[in-house]
Amino acid sequence: MMEKMNRDEKRTRTMAPAVIAILQAYDWPGNIRELKNVVEGAWIEAEGGVITTENPRIRALVSQPAALAGELPEPAEGFEMLTYLEQVRQGLLEKALAKAGGNRSRAANLLGITPQAVSKHCQAKALPRDEGPSASSLGSQVKG
Repeated sequence: MMEKMNRDEKRTRTMAPAVIAILQAYDWPGNIRELKNVVEGAWIEAEGGVITTENPRIRALVSQPAALAGELPEPAEGFEMLTYLEQVRQGLLEKALAKAGGNRSRAANLLGITPQAVSKHCQAKALPRDEGPSASSLGSQVKG
């Protein structure tokens, strides 16, 4: 698929090994059509010659529960563990907020973190406030 796009567009792009690991770990409920759409979109949106985990199409896969439920990506040259872990964290926070109907205190309880940590995430994403506790500058902390 990449070879064909490179040939058709007369530009060369490659995928970082971490991206290949994410693509392999994803469940692909839409089958080959979904894979093709993601790869083509990532190719078009790629900055530079390499599709990385920062590509919006790839980031969207990691933040989806189906991708998180799959096998862990295989560590390889170019794998960005901190980026991957941050994407997992963001996905879990968003899923907990959805399950809690947007209530930050309940989302925090589901995740075993402080409401302030959830509020910090919501501030960073510019999400509306709920009736729960106000945001603080505290980082993600596990309840002790």
